Amino acid sequence: MQNNIGRAVYFIGLYVLMVSICFADFWRNDTIPPELTLTLSSIEDSVIINITSSEDLYNGWLQEKLFHTFYNWDYYGLYTRLACDSEDEIHSAVWLYQYSNPNYNYYYHRLDKRGNILEQIPEWNGPHGHPILTDVNGKKVYINQPTPLGEDGVTDTHGNSHIVNTDAARIRYTKIDSAGNMLISNITIVDDANSWTGSARIVCDTEDILYVFWSKDEQEICYVKSVDGGNTWSTTNSFGQTSWMEFAPEVVIDREDNIHIIWMDTRNYGGFSYELFYKKLYPSGMISVNDTRLTDHSVIGNVWRPRMCIDFENNIYIIWGNWFTKVNGNLDKNGSSATNEEITLIEDSVIPRIYSMGRSKPVADSWDNIHVTASSGGNPGDDCGLFYQKFVVSPVVFVTYPDSTKHRLEIAGTGTQWSGSFIADLNGYYYIVASGSDTVGNIGYADMVFEYQDIEEIIMQTPMGIKFLQIYPNPFREKTKITFSLEHSAKDI
Repeated sequence: MQNNIGRAVYFIGLYVLMVSICFADFWRNDTIPPELTLTLSSIEDSVIINITSSEDLYNGWLQEKLFHTFYNWDYYGLYTRLACDSEDEIHSAVWLYQYSNPNYNYYYHRLDKRGNILEQIPEWNGPHGHPILTDVNGKKVYINQPTPLGEDGVTDTHGNSHIVNTDAARIRYTKIDSAGNMLISNITIVDDANSWTGSARIVCDTEDILYVFWSKDEQEICYVKSVDGGNTWSTTNSFGQTSWMEFAPEVVIDREDNIHIIWMDTRNYGGFSYELFYKKLYPSGMISVNDTRLTDHSVIGNVWRPRMCIDFENNIYIIWGNWFTKVNGNLDKNGSSATNEEITLIEDSVIPRIYSMGRSKPVADSWDNIHVTASSGGNPGDDCGLFYQKFVVSPVVFVTYPDSTKHRLEIAGTGTQWSGSFIADLNGYYYIVASGSDTVGNIGYADMVFEYQDIEEIIMQTPMGIKFLQIYPNPFREKTKITFSLEHSAKDI
């Protein structure tokens, strides 16, 4: 009897194991995106959007992927560049730093939205040796997140690329037009930068105003700007020299042309105990949020070479090594510092990974998903892996108003049921588009168009004597029912 029970338990356990393996394989090989359905309801001018998905939608980090191994690598880690183009394809370029490689080419990968390799080129370089590419829509993309010994660049609204490079003393500037012609070649725009080599950062706002930031003597964050496309540059602007280290500033610009800066700072613990600090500037250069401490060295230890990206809502993702945090880029303190509670949206957290990785680089796509590449580190001569990981946000709903402005909605819910609302304050057509990810990164989409007409405005435009009693439904997409009555007196006939 006991032997029979033992055999039964064994076979049941074996069956469960086989089923578990089958399910694991199913989810690992799942390529079917969730189906999304949008429905609308309204209360006066408040439009409610309901989203139903065929499976639970997911928010958070997806499983990492190893998409390339560099064998017998001859340096510590991988110096990786990263960019997202107008079709949300991801472009990764690893700097082939080799003592025997004087050309300093890149190993290039083009990835889809799930991190699958679409194209790879072992020795790649853009115009004049700069990592510039043209995406499928003909838009120029500078693959940024620079290497420590390399240049930083950005493209403007005309497709021109603006590139800076710094040695110990000077910052040099290069400009290449959209056709790949060299317009300005390696001119000096700052004589006394006194910055670490490769630590200058350049950004471009919506008006094509250029800013270059650096840390002078590792104790003074400075910048210069150009309002004429790089032809002339301002004198140096400084936030003031400090008695502690302010090192390796990183910069992004939001949709309102506010400037966001982070850097490594030792003011609290001294020595080489770096913490993460943040500052925000108005487009005028005045301070919006003054020096704000984002990390505590006694809690998480050292911050080293943080990188950041900004999404459509002006939320900022900051990543260093295995850590990340998310801060509110819309916060305005009128020149004062912020508390960590005010500004932090996601507290300092460890990115879930199988392996310990470093030199992480983030980029945000058009749906506010965050894509990250990182290396597995190691010593010279060790194999070095290049990993990809994605932070998905779902569902994401954008509404384009009749005046062509685009707004992202706040969405609440769980599992397969989600909803959000907005105020239709303009007459005309509204375009709604939504996306949602499942647990393995498949993304489903849905969209719809509806027309909104304000009842009071319609009544104001109708001939006298017509009284509207009911319009239903409102707002409407294809048709609506209008019930009315005519009122007149004898003198009106």
